[in-house]
Amino acid sequence: MIRRVYIDLVKEVLGQKRFFWLLKRVWQYFAIRLSYFLKHPIAGPVFVTFLVTYRCNYHCKMCDLPDKAKSPKEELSTTGAIAILNDLAHLGVSGVSFGGGEPLLRSDIFELIAYAKKLGMLVHLNTNGFFLSESNAVKLVEHGVDSLNISLDGANAVTHDAMREVDGAFDLAVSAIKSVVLIRAAKLSHIRIKIASVIDETNLQQIPDILLLGENLGVDCVEFIPQQPMFLSNDPWEKRFDEKFMAGLDSAVDYILGYQRTGKIRVENSPAHLKLFKDSFCKKPFPFRCYTAYNSCAIDPYGYVYPCVPWVNMCKPVGNILDKSLKQFWYSAEYNKVRKDVLACRLCYLNCHAELSLLFDWPKSKHK
Repeated sequence: MIRRVYIDLVKEVLGQKRFFWLLKRVWQYFAIRLSYFLKHPIAGPVFVTFLVTYRCNYHCKMCDLPDKAKSPKEELSTTGAIAILNDLAHLGVSGVSFGGGEPLLRSDIFELIAYAKKLGMLVHLNTNGFFLSESNAVKLVEHGVDSLNISLDGANAVTHDAMREVDGAFDLAVSAIKSVVLIRAAKLSHIRIKIASVIDETNLQQIPDILLLGENLGVDCVEFIPQQPMFLSNDPWEKRFDEKFMAGLDSAVDYILGYQRTGKIRVENSPAHLKLFKDSFCKKPFPFRCYTAYNSCAIDPYGYVYPCVPWVNMCKPVGNILDKSLKQFWYSAEYNKVRKDVLACRLCYLNCHAELSLLFDWPKSKHK
């Protein structure tokens, strides 16, 4: 089933009478599907995750990306980052997601956001909320950010702060959400505000309360992310989830599916993705083809290109676009070899990649 966010986007574009933009996206969808059968891309990716920094003021239990900030390599300069955004536009990318690390640690992040909007791309930002002061919230809205993710991994400070390993993280995230909600109303902005929650055994029972918190804060939607095996070493995914957790997971998914029909705010996950949560925690292979290497990619602060975010964590770059343009790289034989490996990958159920693979896998794959 298609994610509601895709339907919302189509409605918004139609309301703005951006018919040519929408036609390009329809062409891109079918071109990407045809690319799979031709075994070579004939269109650029739908979206790109641009990790503008690995630096982060948190060191969350589910993420080891901040360790990569210890590299002696220098982050892309503003000029270098803008060159990459130009590459994305030339490749026909419809949207860019700025992430990290913590992207608000970059002093030029608002300049990069403004430039991406100038190029006509949809702009998304992922943040932990720590640096999302009222003044920064105003900048986000005024610079035209289309959607915003703020991480909340619990319905209270005890759970969220333990996950993020920073005291006060919950209060700061809640304060950040309140600021953006108020400024959105004052500025008549259409920015989409979302709570993103990574789910594991510590917060599974809090899913109803997280949704209630989202309602009370005035966000548009909540997205649940099953904890993923995204570490190169000392993988916490080696732990086994017991029968009690699995039974609780079944109940939680049923609750979310029911909430999708009657709740006050939206749950971003498609029903199809929610129904795969148990497979994810059981470590079963993802049961559909992974189209990630055809519909998206990730670029890190040093210019390395990856077919997906998990490959960033696993330190498996395809190459570096400081040596050639992304467009040259995207259509290269070198990148095409990697696509075969990605299509065969069944490792993760990460939302952005899994949802696009579910969307593009039509008719449904028989791969298990």
